Amino acid sequence: MSAGKYGLRRNYGAFAIGAAAALFVAAPAPSLVQQSAAQAHGADVTNVVVEPGLFELAQVGGKVYVTSAGADRRDGKPGHVLVLDAGTLAVEQRIESPEKPFALVVNRTTGKLYVGHTMSRSVSVYDLATLQRTGLIALQGENKEGKPFRGRQLLVDEGTDTLYVGSPAEDGPVWVIDGATATIRARIDGVGGPGLAFDPERQRLYTSGKGFFSVIDTGSNRLVRRHAVTDKQDRFLVNIEVDPAQQRLLATESKHGEVLVLDPDSGNIRKIIPTGKGALAIRRNADGSAFFVTNRGEGTLSIIDGASLTVRQTVPVSSYPNSIAYGADASKILISIKQPRDASVAGYREDRKESVARIRF
Repeated sequence: MSAGKYGLRRNYGAFAIGAAAALFVAAPAPSLVQQSAAQAHGADVTNVVVEPGLFELAQVGGKVYVTSAGADRRDGKPGHVLVLDAGTLAVEQRIESPEKPFALVVNRTTGKLYVGHTMSRSVSVYDLATLQRTGLIALQGENKEGKPFRGRQLLVDEGTDTLYVGSPAEDGPVWVIDGATATIRARIDGVGGPGLAFDPERQRLYTSGKGFFSVIDTGSNRLVRRHAVTDKQDRFLVNIEVDPAQQRLLATESKHGEVLVLDPDSGNIRKIIPTGKGALAIRRNADGSAFFVTNRGEGTLSIIDGASLTVRQTVPVSSYPNSIAYGADASKILISIKQPRDASVAGYREDRKESVARIRF
């Protein structure tokens, strides 16, 4: 398969994401059995064991940045932002994070790395050139019972140097952060949900969650409308992606293992695409000709054809594939792989270390 066929989107005025061995120690060899299984499906998978508690990742040049919250995210110990060599996926550097790190996004224009701390309700700002932390932004806001809202996904609009932070709570806010000053510019209340996506052409921000998706005008920072998605019981739109050229949204629906193709204006479901149990992350390539979906319950990556909106290819990856990032060129993507906690499940490790997979097409 040619690189052009799956040409991956670099950014759209935004770069969003989404998921060690000792310093400078080479990573273990990937599983040949897993590589062979993937090759039979038209892809080459290299799966490298890294460190416990991996979440989101992003590649910039020859480096891959990955958040690691450790084996127990509630143990009070620091986490790390890991810097991997993009060629070998070996750990080159570990930057200690006093707050547990989960979400991660890069602003390539300003050279800033943002790290989300869900448990401590904050976002760190790092200088990519020095990897020094230059700021810590507290996320304020409480629900009606006085419980603080937490952040989840981070998204950067490079065109306006704006960072958006979504909340997984349905009644939670989206925080709007000025990238130049690292201060909160606005808080859009009552629009929360775990999914977060941005359409730069229409200046629309989208959130999604349990039986709904919301449309936000980024010019006024106001809710335009909230659409109910209730064709099936317990719909959960865990992540959402924009296809600006076709004026459509694609959302992973984890409860039923499907991707829903949605009309952003009417809220109607245009099509339902079965992908696999626990459909989770979704990313669009540069021209909208393909969408990549991790199916956490199946251990697979689905590739959806942008024209026919059918599954073009299913690639075995490993147990619990999580977040997706773009590789250095159009023929590669990166996926963080979570660790099963049950010893009877295939892929379980006593040391709780998790993996990063690189898939070549």
